[in-house]
Amino acid sequence: MELFPNGFIVNIEKKDSVNFNQVAGKKMRGFFKDDKLTTMFIDGNSETIYFAHDSTGKVTEMHRSLSSRIRVRFKDNKVSNVTFLAKPEHRYGPLSKFNEDEKLLKGFLWKPKERPVSREAIIHPVDNYPAKKAAKDKTPAKTTGKKTAGKKGGAKKGQNAGATAAGPGAPEIKAAKDSLQKSLPGKTDTIKRAIDTVAAKKGKDSTAVKKPVDQ
Repeated sequence: MELFPNGFIVNIEKKDSVNFNQVAGKKMRGFFKDDKLTTMFIDGNSETIYFAHDSTGKVTEMHRSLSSRIRVRFKDNKVSNVTFLAKPEHRYGPLSKFNEDEKLLKGFLWKPKERPVSREAIIHPVDNYPAKKAAKDKTPAKTTGKKTAGKKGGAKKGQNAGATAAGPGAPEIKAAKDSLQKSLPGKTDTIKRAIDTVAAKKGKDSTAVKKPVDQ
């Protein structure tokens, strides 16, 4: 197994979801035997962060190291030995001596929901990634048909006040339209006389002059 140009491995303990054991380097090369990882080499600015637990499982100390090359040996799928092969630098102590930024290596990115859970998830990521599959299932179905008047507030703007869900041709629609066209009481005659007076001045209607115009 080869990881490059920026290899990064993250591991968490079963009872700890806050502190992450980390290994990073420019290149990683792992060797397997009987389908189990036995040895791994990390080359180029190799860094590690490891959290130590007490007998109760509580995190008490942190170990941060930097080296040009690191060798990690595994036994029964667990780290059995870590060797810093070139110019190592170590910092070890209680958690209180490290701030939050020092607990993470550069490039750390944790997205467990997008981790592939099977070979099928890698071949068909859209359908098998847990996060993307959940988003796909929540996509609302398309709807067809024309919109009707809203449940609240009566008819929408631009529609007749009598429009209902009964469909086109309802009597209420025609009645509402006619009521909007009616003029105010006592104003119709005044408007007609004013028009007749203007026409009389042009000599088109001589009888209109005899009718006085209300002022």
